[in-house]
Amino acid sequence: MGGGDGSNGGDGSNGGDGSNNGSSDKSPLNFLSDSQFYEWFRGLVDGEGCFIIDKRTSSFSFQFKIFMHKDDAPMLKYICERLKVGNVNIGDHFVCYTVSSRNDLLKYLLYLTKHPLTHQNT
Repeated sequence: MGGGDGSNGGDGSNGGDGSNNGSSDKSPLNFLSDSQFYEWFRGLVDGEGCFIIDKRTSSFSFQFKIFMHKDDAPMLKYICERLKVGNVNIGDHFVCYTVSSRNDLLKYLLYLTKHPLTHQNT
């Protein structure tokens, strides 16, 4: 995982839900077909994605996160917009794409069922 410390945004600022994400129509990612995007995203998740299970007193919290340098915020905002799940939090030095709501996690897990990850731990 790239530089994550488990916090959710560093300075507490929030990039929102992806609806006003500042991604440019000229971004190279905008020209990817769905199959190209899913293949690219699978590789990103294989390398940088992290599933977190947090045990609470009487329950569990589940999250999926990708931490990147803050310069990569437009990319993570684009992912949020394209998948229509999660949110992006921007800190002083890093940005975090997080999927944590139950409905978003179910949508994301359905995506992973259709487009399984290729990396396997040995």
